[in-house]
Amino acid sequence: MRYTTDPNYKDLSLTVRSFLHSDEELLWTGRPYATQPYRSSVFLVLFSIFWLVFSIFWTVGATAAGGAFGLFGVPFMIIGCYLVYSVTVGQRKTLSETVYAVTDRRALIITKGKNGLNCCEYVLSNLTGISLENVKENSGTIRLAPHQVYYDHRGNRRNTAPDLTTAFLMIDNVHMVYNLISEQLGRD
Repeated sequence: MRYTTDPNYKDLSLTVRSFLHSDEELLWTGRPYATQPYRSSVFLVLFSIFWLVFSIFWTVGATAAGGAFGLFGVPFMIIGCYLVYSVTVGQRKTLSETVYAVTDRRALIITKGKNGLNCCEYVLSNLTGISLENVKENSGTIRLAPHQVYYDHRGNRRNTAPDLTTAFLMIDNVHMVYNLISEQLGRD
């Protein structure tokens, strides 16, 4: 292995090794948001807190006014708790369990799912290009697949939300990794 941006590179390379082909060389491993702090969307945090507080307020008020009628608010409180958890702690946990790797042939994004590890691969010789985004000092995002575009019912163009399996999100030494991948594009 030539490069790593994580002090726990031995743990990372052990995670990656099971997904490598027998004659494949591991060039780099890293994690998202290793040095840049992850920040949830302010809108999502505020919305989830508002949802939870309103559902608690409604449930307490409905229970005080009508007894068992307040039970209808319990599912909304559960949804509110899930929203608050997922936009704060849950997203950080998911990102902390994600591993990125570049080999001499592929870019790998390994995530932890409910039933084990998931691996998304991008064969570098098949990629037509990559993009560098949100560069801040020595960190940034390398997009391996273009944003998916769809049109809503009114015909307005919309981009889908960023997906963990389409980019190396806020990695360290982003220029070095970008150059490493760029050198491999289109090779057979």
